[in-house]
Amino acid sequence: MTYENIKHLSIRNYLNSKGIYPKKEYTGYGMYRSPFREESSPSFKVDFNQNLWYDFGSNEGGSIIDLVMKMNNFSLKEAYEHLSKYKHKDIQALPYSEKSNSKEDAFSFHRDSPNTGITLLGVKPLSHPKLLEYLQDRRINLNIAKSICDEVIYEIKERKYFAIGFKNYSGGYEIRNAYFKGCISPKEITIISNNAQRKKSNNVSIQESEDSVMHISMNTCTQVYKKDVMHRHNNEGNGTYNHVHNNTSTINLFEGFMDYLSLLTLQPSQANVSAVVLNSVSNFDRAIPFLSKHSKINSFLDNDDAGRAALKKLQSLKLPVEDISGRYSNFKDLNDYLYHKKHAVVQRTPIQNMKRGLKF
Repeated sequence: MTYENIKHLSIRNYLNSKGIYPKKEYTGYGMYRSPFREESSPSFKVDFNQNLWYDFGSNEGGSIIDLVMKMNNFSLKEAYEHLSKYKHKDIQALPYSEKSNSKEDAFSFHRDSPNTGITLLGVKPLSHPKLLEYLQDRRINLNIAKSICDEVIYEIKERKYFAIGFKNYSGGYEIRNAYFKGCISPKEITIISNNAQRKKSNNVSIQESEDSVMHISMNTCTQVYKKDVMHRHNNEGNGTYNHVHNNTSTINLFEGFMDYLSLLTLQPSQANVSAVVLNSVSNFDRAIPFLSKHSKINSFLDNDDAGRAALKKLQSLKLPVEDISGRYSNFKDLNDYLYHKKHAVVQRTPIQNMKRGLKF
């Protein structure tokens, strides 16, 4: 079997042969629990049409050969020999007509490739009803989300899409809607500084009120939080962030921006505290120089292996970290806590539907 033939062996069928099946399946792709670690929510994506995989937890992806090398700790030669043993009846090769020219392609995994990646078309204030409905479904305060996030219009193979955009330190975007979670490169952390002289609130509390009902109102927060997302200047590409000022003595640390929005929904005064959003635990090392400038680090990392490993590394570096994840220990992350809290009362803001707009 030639190298090109092996590359076209179906990733989906290979995973099936290992007893690994998608937890959620959509048109053209499936979401799996990562075969590289234990996790409760699927973060491993397989594009059935392009026959590519991407692991959002580790920010890695590639062909079936890359997958077999990582799953089995194989060299390239060992992966080739391993896959050569499979018969077509075991892992049927994809017909060439199903390769990357399929009209059903959901997106490209190669963000850095100008030929197959995501093209940013425009950025505007967050307003599309579909995106606002998604945020409300995740129990996020819309006023807070609008002040921190943007609406991003992007293109993949001449098809236009829109998503919630969260800008990172190097000018890239984490993008998300109800159907897609991805990134417009470059991939980087986001640093959010306290941009005003407000009364500090460095003590974090995630508590129910005295009547045992946590009131989360979508209209509660009337204060406008002016975004101060710091960006790297073109001539400051060393990734050390030494030029970034420490605006508060305490900093809040998150893996994803939905967790950051969740904390501000639960406790709006935390907007007074600077924050770092990793946008992937693979960016963890990049955040350490900036985190180390603070006298207290509130860690809101996920309750999974990757989150616990990052927390353990912070502790091993003797940084002044307080683990907040124990306060939502029965949930995957802070947004999962917010979403599933039984006593949460969410007052939805009426959303006016657009007559025209991009469709999912």
